[in-house]
Amino acid sequence: MYQTVKVIPVARVLIVSHYGSAPFVFLSGHQCQPRHRSFESLHAEISSNSRSVRLVVLYRPDSKDNRGHRSPFGVFLDEFNIMVEHYSLHPSGVIYVGDFNIWVDDNLNSDNKSFQTLLSSHGLQQHISEPTHRHGHILDLIITRGNEGLMTNFSVRPGLSDHFAICGRLMLEKPPLAQKIVNTRRLRNIDTNAFSLDIIMSLSALNADDEDVDTLVQNYELVMRKLLDKHAPVKSRKITIRPNTQWYNSNIHDAKCERRRLERKWRRSKLDIDCNIYKQHQHLVKKLIENAKNQF
Repeated sequence: MYQTVKVIPVARVLIVSHYGSAPFVFLSGHQCQPRHRSFESLHAEISSNSRSVRLVVLYRPDSKDNRGHRSPFGVFLDEFNIMVEHYSLHPSGVIYVGDFNIWVDDNLNSDNKSFQTLLSSHGLQQHISEPTHRHGHILDLIITRGNEGLMTNFSVRPGLSDHFAICGRLMLEKPPLAQKIVNTRRLRNIDTNAFSLDIIMSLSALNADDEDVDTLVQNYELVMRKLLDKHAPVKSRKITIRPNTQWYNSNIHDAKCERRRLERKWRRSKLDIDCNIYKQHQHLVKKLIENAKNQF
């Protein structure tokens, strides 16, 4: 039913896609070609070492199209129902998020009643209970199957847009980083005086007159290895192989710390001037990262 194309991560960082008015952040996934009259959607798969989850980002416009037509709400219900049925047999979990433009906090709203009936018939649960728009009402939703427990700790945070940010914790284990065993010697901890004395005593015991060159070399290597094992024994340890981020420098680190400070200041004061300063510094951090990656 859904044709997909690969969404390629840029420079191994998060991609932010504003599809309609539903921003979507992901590492990689699949984008569904819009084939609906009443809404647009973007589909992706989030995988970890424990399971995979299908993520559907949906935007239902609440305005007329270019020809002055508005899709009836019944068309949306039919098309959304078809999409939910498509995923109902999917073995992995499914999360529907985005701007549905339905006042789900208004229990007297006829559209909301029909929508809630549809969710209930499929065993779906809507998790957001606070207004998600500057002018009130719950328009942006997170919907999951009621028995899966895919997400917890939901919160709504006012941000830079008229639509607020919706946050939640996705119950997936982070894939572990690769590890390997390395062998090292603590050469800096060697007592040089004791090591030098042992070398003199050990080498003086070698009989250089009665042995050929090859034998002397072998004996020398054997003596030195024993002395190293005595004064700086080999120790094995496990290290974690982390992604290569050599482009990350102190300027970026300091700028990100300053950005976080400015964000906290703006959220405390709620002043427009603090918001503008935060936005300007946010743009600065973005440019620093882009320049560092391009130069690396």
